[in-house]
Amino acid sequence: MAAPEVALVIPNYQGAARLPATLAAVERALQGAPARVETVVCDDASTDASVELVRRRFPDVRLLRRERNGGFSAACNTAAGEVGAPLVYFLNSDAHPRPGFLAPLLPHFEDDTVFSVMSLNVAPDGRVQNPVQATPRVRFGQMRLLHGDGLERSGSLAALQALGSLPTLYGSGSALLVRRDRFLALGGFCELFSPFYYEDVDLGWRAWRRGWTNLLEPASVVVHDAGGTIGETRERGWVAVRRKRNRLLALWRNCLDGRTLLWHHLLPLPLHLLGRLARLDATPVSGLASALRELDAVRAHRLQERLCMARSDRDIEAVLDAARERLQDALRAAAP
Repeated sequence: MAAPEVALVIPNYQGAARLPATLAAVERALQGAPARVETVVCDDASTDASVELVRRRFPDVRLLRRERNGGFSAACNTAAGEVGAPLVYFLNSDAHPRPGFLAPLLPHFEDDTVFSVMSLNVAPDGRVQNPVQATPRVRFGQMRLLHGDGLERSGSLAALQALGSLPTLYGSGSALLVRRDRFLALGGFCELFSPFYYEDVDLGWRAWRRGWTNLLEPASVVVHDAGGTIGETRERGWVAVRRKRNRLLALWRNCLDGRTLLWHHLLPLPLHLLGRLARLDATPVSGLASALRELDAVRAHRLQERLCMARSDRDIEAVLDAARERLQDALRAAAP
């Protein structure tokens, strides 16, 4: 039998309740697929019935087991290191690809500059979900990921699909096809972000810097319930702090423009933090304190990134801003 051309990887933690529906959806979606696909579940040391369920009900699915829980990045990296297919599709355990989702993605990899292509995430009611086409900005002390305004409106899905593929800063790890060799060359998802949040932003930014491209392909659709295990396995306050921490780490690791960091992040940051404290929200301060513990690793990473920089931050922004303008024009034209 010929080797698979795509490995579809589902990182799983405590997902026994949702895996049956997800794996059944994957089976349906892959019928008639234009490539040989190996479906892989990488279990991240679950203590529920996930492993037994996959073995019993889905014997054709390849099962990888991690002995220690490491989070989303670690599970994806483990699987990418084990599979042999040249393309790897990462799929969340609460995301269901629609039939035909793979066919629109594959032709993009005929372009050697393409690193990743993201499917379009929609909610169960059909609304487009962010992230979609993203551009980074640093304003008022924070990193903001700018998306197309109006994506939540009725008709935005049709407008996106009529527009076609678009460059984006990063592809959401919930439904993302990558070149395996380049993914591994980048070190995969950075496990500094474990267990979750902003590891996909970091990966996409690093790929752009090397002269590669990340795309959104609206013709490939995945229904994402976005329930996941985060809210089920982690306390809400801890999750909020982790999100703030990782947002800062993504900025510090990847924004190499010193003027931007100084004028738009470091100088305004105290005012931002004081404003949040005045509203009795200490989450950003806690996130900052947690991020500062990783400062030595951040400095080392920034030095390494400068050595392999094929595109500056401004070069990347110019490409993404032009794509956002195309998106905004299409959404305005589709508005009732």
